Amino acid sequence: MILEDYIEELATKHPAIQHEVDDKCHFSCLADDSQTKFARSMHYPCVVLDTGDFTITGQTGNELLTMETSIMFLDHVRDTGNSKEIRQAFSSMRKVALDFLKKILRDKNKKELLGIIGRFTAIGSDGHRIYLKDAGLYGYVLFLNTDESFSKADCEHVFED
Repeated sequence: MILEDYIEELATKHPAIQHEVDDKCHFSCLADDSQTKFARSMHYPCVVLDTGDFTITGQTGNELLTMETSIMFLDHVRDTGNSKEIRQAFSSMRKVALDFLKKILRDKNKKELLGIIGRFTAIGSDGHRIYLKDAGLYGYVLFLNTDESFSKADCEHVFED
């Protein structure tokens, strides 16, 4: 299993999302999908996973590679001028985001998931509201981080030293 499969499985099981119920798509692995071509075929609320951003932290000689994973929880509102509907979308998506975080933290020590989510930490993670007014999508993005030692060794001999 890989991270994408794990998050998709959670999206399938969460009662607010129910990915693939009645063959409806409520999950994507590309952040752009929520704003572009798949926005019309996606059903809401939905979960969108995006990975790949990183930073180098630590100190000289003890550098850490911090990988960032973002999971968006989005709902569609019919009227982007209706503040009550927008507040409801934020409220429900905040709950779903926290449900996912709680489940990830409970699962991270399971042997079969250790290599997938074992390094995730809630400490230093962020949740931010998302406003995609043009698409009528509102919700939260949850940023999760994993740290690992960053080695400067060139094990694949990419550069001749």
